[in-house]
Amino acid sequence: MNSVKFENRYLQADAFSEAGKHKEALKLFIEMASAGDSSSMSRLGIIYAEGLGVEKDIGESIRWDLRAIEAGDTASLNNLALTYCSIREFRKAKYWFERAVATGDGDAALELARLLYVSDKELDEVRKLITFVITCKHATPSAREEAVKFAEVLK
Repeated sequence: MNSVKFENRYLQADAFSEAGKHKEALKLFIEMASAGDSSSMSRLGIIYAEGLGVEKDIGESIRWDLRAIEAGDTASLNNLALTYCSIREFRKAKYWFERAVATGDGDAALELARLLYVSDKELDEVRKLITFVITCKHATPSAREEAVKFAEVLK
């Protein structure tokens, strides 16, 4: 499949998902992922992590995220870290959050700051991460807003 065809199919699959037609979306995402589309691989990681139209399967979620990462999808770095947080494997989560932050992912930086904000020992690193979220190009508005509030707490 060429990139335009992937994009059109991805948008169609996304529309199915948004409409709650998870089985139809799953079929398209699997088709595209099997053809090498890293964004679809990443989306399958989310689908299996959340159990959208399938039984929740963390192992399958991790496998799809790892495949997406191998195929160059940087969003899956953060997704994989969040999955590891959900199963309380915080060292693995930290590793993947750090890799995501290294790509410029501001949302991952916010998540890593939350993860590290358990003691004063990590306070300097938490402050750096929060500053990064506020100033980086690749953070969602909600992450940036939350980081500003977090910075106030850290003062």
